[in-house]
Amino acid sequence: MTVRNRLRAWNAWVVLRRVQRMGFLRHFQHQLIARRILYTRPIRTAPRDSDAPASVHVLTWDRDWLLALWAAKTFYTYADIDWPLTFHVGGRLSRRRARSLQRHFPRSRILYPDAAAAEVEPQLRSLGLTRTLRVRRQSVMMLKFVDCLLLSRSPRVVTLDSDILFFSTPEELLVAAQDAGTTAYYNRDIATYYSITPEYAQKRFGVRPVAEINAGLTTISRSQPYLSLIEEFLEDDTLSNDSWLVEQTLHALCAARLPSRFLPNTYLVSVTPGLTTAVGDPIVAKHYPSAPRHLMYVEGMMELIERGFLGVRL
Repeated sequence: MTVRNRLRAWNAWVVLRRVQRMGFLRHFQHQLIARRILYTRPIRTAPRDSDAPASVHVLTWDRDWLLALWAAKTFYTYADIDWPLTFHVGGRLSRRRARSLQRHFPRSRILYPDAAAAEVEPQLRSLGLTRTLRVRRQSVMMLKFVDCLLLSRSPRVVTLDSDILFFSTPEELLVAAQDAGTTAYYNRDIATYYSITPEYAQKRFGVRPVAEINAGLTTISRSQPYLSLIEEFLEDDTLSNDSWLVEQTLHALCAARLPSRFLPNTYLVSVTPGLTTAVGDPIVAKHYPSAPRHLMYVEGMMELIERGFLGVRL
Protein backbone atom coordinates (compact mmCIF):
# COMPACT_ATOMS: atom_id res chain seq x y z
CA MET A 1 0.00 0.00 0.00
CA THR A 2 1.40 3.42 -0.96
CA VAL A 3 1.83 6.23 1.56
CA ARG A 4 -0.98 8.12 -0.16
CA ASN A 5 -3.38 5.18 0.20
CA ARG A 6 -2.38 4.70 3.82
CA LEU A 7 -3.19 8.35 4.55
CA ARG A 8 -6.52 8.08 2.74
CA ALA A 9 -7.42 5.17 4.97
CA TRP A 10 -6.85 7.38 8.03
CA ASN A 11 -10.06 9.31 8.66
CA ALA A 12 -8.37 12.19 10.51
CA TRP A 13 -6.13 12.83 7.49
CA VAL A 14 -9.09 12.85 5.09
CA VAL A 15 -10.97 15.29 7.30
CA LEU A 16 -7.91 17.55 7.53
CA ARG A 17 -7.52 17.60 3.75
CA ARG A 18 -11.20 18.40 3.31
CA VAL A 19 -10.94 21.29 5.80
CA GLN A 20 -7.89 22.62 3.94
CA ARG A 21 -9.76 22.55 0.63
CA MET A 22 -12.91 24.32 1.83
CA GLY A 23 -11.28 26.53 4.47
CA PHE A 24 -11.43 26.26 8.23
CA LEU A 25 -14.08 28.93 8.73
CA ARG A 26 -16.47 27.37 6.23
CA HIS A 27 -15.95 23.91 7.73
CA PHE A 28 -16.54 25.28 11.24
CA GLN A 29 -19.71 27.02 10.02
CA HIS A 30 -21.00 23.78 8.49
CA GLN A 31 -20.37 21.85 11.70
CA LEU A 32 -22.13 24.45 13.86
CA ILE A 33 -25.19 24.30 11.65
CA ALA A 34 -25.28 20.52 11.21
CA ARG A 35 -24.80 19.67 14.88
CA ARG A 36 -27.99 21.50 15.82
CA ILE A 37 -29.91 18.40 14.70
CA LEU A 38 -28.49 16.64 17.77
CA TYR A 39 -30.80 18.68 20.01
CA THR A 40 -34.01 17.35 18.43
CA ARG A 41 -36.11 14.65 20.02
CA PRO A 42 -35.93 10.94 19.13
CA ILE A 43 -38.25 9.39 16.55
CA ARG A 44 -39.58 5.91 17.25
CA THR A 45 -39.89 3.80 14.12
CA ALA A 46 -41.64 0.46 13.73
CA PRO A 47 -39.66 -2.74 14.29
CA ARG A 48 -38.15 -4.53 11.32
CA ASP A 49 -40.79 -7.30 11.30
CA SER A 50 -43.77 -4.93 11.32
CA ASP A 51 -46.38 -4.95 8.56
CA ALA A 52 -45.27 -1.55 7.24
CA PRO A 53 -45.72 -1.09 3.48
CA ALA A 54 -42.09 -0.03 3.09
CA SER A 55 -38.79 0.12 4.93
CA VAL A 56 -36.33 3.01 4.76
CA HIS A 57 -32.60 2.54 4.11
CA VAL A 58 -29.82 5.12 4.51
CA LEU A 59 -26.15 4.55 3.68
CA THR A 60 -23.78 6.35 6.04
CA TRP A 61 -20.35 6.39 7.72
CA ASP A 62 -18.15 8.71 9.79
CA ARG A 63 -17.90 11.46 7.18
CA ASP A 64 -21.61 12.00 6.64
CA TRP A 65 -23.41 10.64 9.71
CA LEU A 66 -24.74 14.08 10.69
CA LEU A 67 -26.10 14.58 7.18
CA ALA A 68 -27.72 11.15 7.34
CA LEU A 69 -29.40 12.21 10.57
CA TRP A 70 -30.73 15.36 8.90
CA ALA A 71 -31.98 13.38 5.90
CA ALA A 72 -33.76 10.80 8.05
CA LYS A 73 -35.20 13.31 10.51
CA THR A 74 -36.57 15.65 7.87
CA PHE A 75 -38.07 12.70 5.97
CA TYR A 76 -39.73 11.06 8.97
CA THR A 77 -40.98 14.35 10.40
CA TYR A 78 -42.62 15.61 7.22
CA ALA A 79 -43.79 12.15 6.10
CA ASP A 80 -45.29 11.46 9.54
CA ILE A 81 -44.71 7.70 9.25
CA ASP A 82 -42.98 5.11 11.42
CA TRP A 83 -41.66 2.67 8.81
CA PRO A 84 -38.66 0.53 9.82
CA LEU A 85 -35.31 2.26 9.37
CA THR A 86 -31.90 0.74 8.65
CA PHE A 87 -28.62 2.64 8.58
CA HIS A 88 -26.23 0.70 6.33
CA VAL A 89 -22.66 1.46 7.36
CA GLY A 90 -20.57 1.92 4.23
CA GLY A 91 -17.20 2.52 5.88
CA ARG A 92 -15.87 3.32 9.31
CA LEU A 93 -18.51 4.51 11.79
CA SER A 94 -17.36 5.08 15.35
CA ARG A 95 -19.37 3.48 18.12
CA ARG A 96 -19.99 6.92 19.60
CA ARG A 97 -21.60 8.15 16.39
CA ALA A 98 -23.55 4.93 16.02
CA ARG A 99 -24.90 5.41 19.55
CA SER A 100 -25.96 8.94 18.61
CA LEU A 101 -27.86 7.67 15.56
CA GLN A 102 -29.47 5.05 17.78
CA ARG A 103 -30.50 7.67 20.35
CA HIS A 104 -32.32 9.64 17.67
CA PHE A 105 -33.90 6.53 16.13
CA PRO A 106 -34.06 4.05 19.04
CA ARG A 107 -35.63 1.25 17.00
CA SER A 108 -33.46 1.68 13.92
CA ARG A 109 -31.04 -1.00 12.82
CA ILE A 110 -27.40 0.00 12.37
CA LEU A 111 -25.83 -2.58 10.11
CA TYR A 112 -22.02 -2.73 10.08
CA PRO A 113 -20.23 -4.21 7.04
CA ASP A 114 -19.24 -7.52 8.67
CA ALA A 115 -22.74 -8.14 10.00
CA ALA A 116 -24.29 -7.22 6.65
CA ALA A 117 -21.93 -9.53 4.76
CA ALA A 118 -22.73 -12.37 7.15
CA GLU A 119 -26.41 -12.06 6.25
CA VAL A 120 -26.22 -11.11 2.59
CA GLU A 121 -23.36 -13.16 1.17
CA PRO A 122 -24.82 -16.61 2.04
CA GLN A 123 -28.08 -15.59 0.36
CA LEU A 124 -26.27 -14.46 -2.78
CA ARG A 125 -24.32 -17.73 -2.90
CA SER A 126 -27.44 -19.83 -2.43
CA LEU A 127 -29.12 -17.95 -5.27
CA GLY A 128 -26.09 -18.42 -7.51
CA LEU A 129 -25.55 -14.65 -7.81
CA THR A 130 -21.76 -14.84 -7.91
CA ARG A 131 -21.21 -11.74 -10.03
CA THR A 132 -23.45 -9.70 -7.76
CA LEU A 133 -21.50 -10.98 -4.76
CA ARG A 134 -18.20 -9.95 -6.36
CA VAL A 135 -19.34 -6.44 -7.30
CA ARG A 136 -21.02 -5.91 -3.93
CA ARG A 137 -17.59 -6.43 -2.36
CA GLN A 138 -16.05 -3.90 -4.76
CA SER A 139 -18.61 -1.12 -4.50
CA VAL A 140 -20.05 0.22 -1.26
CA MET A 141 -22.86 1.79 -3.32
CA MET A 142 -24.23 -1.69 -4.03
CA LEU A 143 -25.33 -1.92 -0.39
CA LYS A 144 -28.07 0.57 -1.28
CA PHE A 145 -29.48 -1.84 -3.84
CA VAL A 146 -28.63 -5.46 -3.06
CA ASP A 147 -28.73 -5.39 0.75
CA CYS A 148 -32.00 -3.47 0.87
CA LEU A 149 -33.68 -6.08 -1.33
CA LEU A 150 -32.38 -9.03 0.68
CA LEU A 151 -32.68 -7.71 4.22
CA SER A 152 -35.95 -5.82 4.14
CA ARG A 153 -39.13 -7.59 5.19
CA SER A 154 -41.45 -4.96 3.74
CA PRO A 155 -43.00 -5.16 0.25
CA ARG A 156 -41.18 -2.00 -0.83
CA VAL A 157 -37.94 -0.30 0.05
CA VAL A 158 -37.21 3.42 0.11
CA THR A 159 -33.55 4.38 -0.25
CA LEU A 160 -32.49 7.80 0.92
CA ASP A 161 -29.08 9.39 0.39
CA SER A 162 -27.59 11.38 3.25
CA ASP A 163 -27.35 14.58 1.17
CA ILE A 164 -31.12 15.05 0.81
CA LEU A 165 -33.33 17.35 2.86
CA PHE A 166 -37.14 17.42 2.98
CA PHE A 167 -39.08 20.66 3.34
CA SER A 168 -42.72 19.50 3.22
CA THR A 169 -44.82 16.34 3.16
CA PRO A 170 -43.55 14.03 0.40
CA GLU A 171 -47.05 13.00 -0.67
CA GLU A 172 -46.05 11.59 -4.07
CA LEU A 173 -43.28 9.49 -2.54
CA LEU A 174 -45.58 8.19 0.20
CA VAL A 175 -48.22 7.19 -2.34
CA ALA A 176 -45.55 5.47 -4.45
CA ALA A 177 -44.09 3.66 -1.45
CA GLN A 178 -47.50 2.33 -0.46
CA ASP A 179 -48.44 1.33 -4.00
CA ALA A 180 -49.27 -2.37 -4.27
CA GLY A 181 -48.06 -2.24 -7.87
CA THR A 182 -44.54 -2.83 -9.11
CA THR A 183 -43.58 0.56 -10.56
CA ALA A 184 -40.26 1.98 -9.38
CA TYR A 185 -39.92 5.72 -8.69
CA TYR A 186 -36.74 7.76 -8.99
CA ASN A 187 -35.40 11.28 -8.69
CA ARG A 188 -34.50 12.92 -12.00
CA ASP A 189 -30.81 13.82 -12.10
CA ILE A 190 -29.18 16.98 -13.48
CA ALA A 191 -27.77 14.88 -16.33
CA THR A 192 -27.05 11.23 -17.12
CA TYR A 193 -24.23 9.79 -15.01
CA TYR A 194 -23.62 6.09 -15.68
CA SER A 195 -20.65 3.75 -15.90
CA ILE A 196 -21.43 2.89 -19.53
CA THR A 197 -22.87 4.88 -22.43
CA PRO A 198 -26.45 4.35 -23.64
CA GLU A 199 -25.06 3.25 -27.00
CA TYR A 200 -22.89 0.58 -25.39
CA ALA A 201 -25.83 -0.65 -23.29
CA GLN A 202 -28.03 -0.88 -26.37
CA LYS A 203 -25.44 -2.91 -28.23
CA ARG A 204 -24.53 -5.12 -25.27
CA PHE A 205 -27.91 -5.68 -23.58
CA GLY A 206 -30.47 -4.68 -26.18
CA VAL A 207 -31.84 -1.84 -24.00
CA ARG A 208 -30.93 1.78 -23.41
CA PRO A 209 -30.79 2.74 -19.73
CA VAL A 210 -33.45 5.24 -18.73
CA ALA A 211 -31.73 8.63 -18.90
CA GLU A 212 -31.14 10.92 -15.91
CA ILE A 213 -31.99 8.47 -13.15
CA ASN A 214 -30.59 9.48 -9.78
CA ALA A 215 -30.52 6.63 -7.28
CA GLY A 216 -30.31 8.95 -4.26
CA LEU A 217 -34.05 8.78 -3.63
CA THR A 218 -35.90 5.70 -4.83
CA THR A 219 -38.72 3.36 -3.99
CA ILE A 220 -38.84 -0.06 -5.59
CA SER A 221 -40.89 -3.20 -5.16
CA ARG A 222 -39.13 -6.27 -3.77
CA SER A 223 -41.44 -8.49 -5.86
CA GLN A 224 -39.66 -7.46 -9.04
CA PRO A 225 -36.73 -9.56 -10.36
CA TYR A 226 -34.03 -6.98 -9.62
CA LEU A 227 -31.47 -9.47 -8.35
CA SER A 228 -31.66 -11.68 -11.43
CA LEU A 229 -31.41 -8.63 -13.69
CA ILE A 230 -28.42 -7.30 -11.74
CA GLU A 231 -26.67 -10.65 -12.16
CA GLU A 232 -27.45 -10.63 -15.88
CA PHE A 233 -26.13 -7.13 -16.46
CA LEU A 234 -22.97 -7.74 -14.43
CA GLU A 235 -21.91 -10.38 -16.91
CA ASP A 236 -20.22 -7.45 -18.63
CA ASP A 237 -17.28 -6.34 -16.46
CA THR A 238 -17.28 -2.89 -18.08
CA LEU A 239 -20.38 -2.02 -16.10
CA SER A 240 -18.60 -2.36 -12.77
CA ASN A 241 -15.39 -0.52 -13.70
CA ASP A 242 -16.72 2.61 -11.97
CA SER A 243 -17.53 1.54 -8.42
CA TRP A 244 -19.23 4.86 -7.67
CA LEU A 245 -21.70 4.68 -10.59
CA VAL A 246 -22.32 0.96 -10.96
CA GLU A 247 -25.38 0.94 -8.65
CA GLN A 248 -27.00 3.90 -10.39
CA THR A 249 -26.31 2.36 -13.79
CA LEU A 250 -27.93 -0.90 -12.72
CA HIS A 251 -31.02 1.00 -11.57
CA ALA A 252 -31.22 2.70 -14.97
CA LEU A 253 -30.86 -0.61 -16.82
CA CYS A 254 -33.46 -2.30 -14.63
CA ALA A 255 -35.78 0.66 -15.19
CA ALA A 256 -35.53 0.00 -18.92
CA ARG A 257 -36.84 -3.53 -18.37
CA LEU A 258 -39.34 -2.93 -15.56
CA PRO A 259 -42.09 -0.33 -14.93
CA SER A 260 -40.57 2.94 -13.72
CA ARG A 261 -41.44 6.61 -13.33
CA PHE A 262 -39.84 9.82 -12.13
CA LEU A 263 -40.98 11.67 -9.06
CA PRO A 264 -42.24 15.17 -9.91
CA ASN A 265 -39.74 18.01 -10.32
CA THR A 266 -40.54 19.23 -6.80
CA TYR A 267 -38.07 16.50 -5.80
CA LEU A 268 -35.05 18.41 -6.96
CA VAL A 269 -31.45 17.43 -7.64
CA SER A 270 -29.39 20.59 -7.95
CA VAL A 271 -26.03 22.21 -7.28
CA THR A 272 -27.43 25.74 -7.67
CA PRO A 273 -29.24 27.89 -5.08
CA GLY A 274 -33.01 27.86 -4.80
CA LEU A 275 -35.84 26.10 -3.03
CA THR A 276 -38.40 26.38 -5.81
CA THR A 277 -38.76 24.72 -9.19
CA ALA A 278 -38.14 26.54 -12.48
CA VAL A 279 -41.81 27.61 -12.52
CA GLY A 280 -41.79 28.76 -8.90
CA ASP A 281 -43.36 25.78 -7.10
CA PRO A 282 -41.97 25.15 -3.61
CA ILE A 283 -39.83 22.04 -3.58
CA VAL A 284 -40.63 19.02 -1.43
CA ALA A 285 -37.07 17.71 -1.21
CA LYS A 286 -33.67 18.75 -2.48
CA HIS A 287 -30.70 16.52 -3.18
CA TYR A 288 -27.39 18.37 -2.77
CA PRO A 289 -24.82 16.27 -4.68
CA SER A 290 -21.09 16.95 -4.85
CA ALA A 291 -19.05 17.64 -1.70
CA PRO A 292 -18.59 19.88 0.21
CA ARG A 293 -22.34 20.66 -0.31
CA HIS A 294 -22.09 24.20 1.03
CA LEU A 295 -25.67 24.94 -0.02
CA MET A 296 -27.02 22.02 1.98
CA TYR A 297 -25.87 23.81 5.13
CA VAL A 298 -26.33 27.52 4.44
CA GLU A 299 -29.47 27.17 2.30
CA GLY A 300 -31.25 23.93 3.21
CA MET A 301 -30.49 23.47 6.90
CA MET A 302 -30.71 27.18 7.63
CA GLU A 303 -34.11 27.35 5.91
CA LEU A 304 -35.36 24.52 8.09
CA ILE A 305 -33.91 26.12 11.23
CA GLU A 306 -35.56 29.44 10.41
CA ARG A 307 -38.88 27.66 9.91
CA GLY A 308 -38.56 26.27 13.42
CA PHE A 309 -37.91 22.69 12.34
CA LEU A 310 -35.50 22.04 15.21
CA GLY A 311 -38.21 22.95 17.69
CA VAL A 312 -40.89 20.81 16.07
CA ARG A 313 -42.56 18.34 18.39
CA LEU A 314 -41.28 14.98 17.13
